[in-house]
Parts: sequence; structure tokens; C-alpha cells
Amino acid sequence: MIELQGIYKTYIKGQLKVPALRGVDLNVTKQEFLIIQGPSGSGKSTLLNLIGLLDEPTRGELHLFGESVQELSDRERSRLRGRSIGFVFQSYNLIAHLKAWENVAVPLYYAGLNRKDRYQRAVAALTRVGLSKRIRHLPAELSGGEEQRVAIARALVINPKLVLADEPTGNLDSKSSRSMMEEFARLNREGVTLIVATHDPFVASFAKRLLVLQDGVIVAANQ
Repeated sequence: MIELQGIYKTYIKGQLKVPALRGVDLNVTKQEFLIIQGPSGSGKSTLLNLIGLLDEPTRGELHLFGESVQELSDRERSRLRGRSIGFVFQSYNLIAHLKAWENVAVPLYYAGLNRKDRYQRAVAALTRVGLSKRIRHLPAELSGGEEQRVAIARALVINPKLVLADEPTGNLDSKSSRSMMEEFARLNREGVTLIVATHDPFVASFAKRLLVLQDGVIVAANQ
């Protein structure tokens, strides 16, 4: 499903070259639950951004869903990302003036679906994560755990092949963190492929497969 070969990523800051990834090789198969663990600055977010087509490698080969990403145009990359990859971020990135279902439906708006279809699919996604009674609430009217589930529903509404989560429990208490990870585990059992980046050992304990990233290099892996 995902293949990375010799991936390097270097950022240019003024006259400085800052290496973020240094020769990463990685294969991910369908329906894996992979957790990438490492300290801040280890390259976890960079790796997710490359897999999610939000950034491009400086060097190396990336194949996603059987396609060589390097051969795709910007429009083709955007289309592939929009129809196949769901994202869950630490900050959730919910829009304050939109109701829960409207936040979930944002990816469908950009996909060109009409309002009725957006509403129906958003409600189905919210119901899937246990929020069928909160669809018309604004983010300010939701608890942190409910906001987190809205973010998951937004990632799921496109029926993605892959969900990427970057430090998704970073702003949550221990109870909400457990709830989120149990939700991810349930989604994985339903067939969703998950890659989660974290520095938290508790989150890492949910992994079916764990990689440890340090200074842009995979230093440990359990298979």
C-alpha cells in the first residue's frame, strides 16, 4: 500500500540545511495499525506529511496505492489525497462558526458534492463515532473528547484508504486519550489502515507494529 525507499528530507533555513529524514525505508500493508514513536524533532511529522502528500521528499522514491508519487502532477496529488487520505491533527483544526456536521463535511465540499449529500455522509460519519446527537453543535459547545471525535469523523467522511494522525492525543487528558486510541483500534478492526505519530508510550502501546524514529532515522522496529 505504501513504499518508501531511501527517503531524505532536508529543509533550507537561510544558509543552513536542516536534515529531517535521512534515508528512511518503510513498507506499509493494507489494514496495518502502525505507530511511529519518537521525541520532538525526530522527523515523525515530516514522515507523515510526505506520506500524506502534503510535502515532497528531497530524495528517494515514494509509492502510494501502487503509484509512483514523483510522477504525479500537483493536481493529481491533490486529487489522490482528497479521495484516499484522512488526516487527524493534534489541534483538530475545527472551524469555530461551523456546526459539527459542517466541519465534517468540509472535505466533501471541496470534492464537489451537493449540500444534501454532504449532510447525509457527515451525519453517517458522526454516527460512526458516537456523535449522532451532537451534529448541530458548534465546537465551543463540545467537550475536548467530542471535538476529537468530530476530527476523526472528518477524516473518515471520504471513506479513506488511509488515515494519518499526528500527535492526536497531545491535547487530551488520559481518559480522552484512551478513548481516542480505542476508537482508532476499532476503526482498524473495521478495515481502516492507520499510521499514528506520537511521543507518548501509552499511545505506542496500542500499536500492532511500532517504529522508533530518532534524528530522522528508524532506530528500532517491531514486526
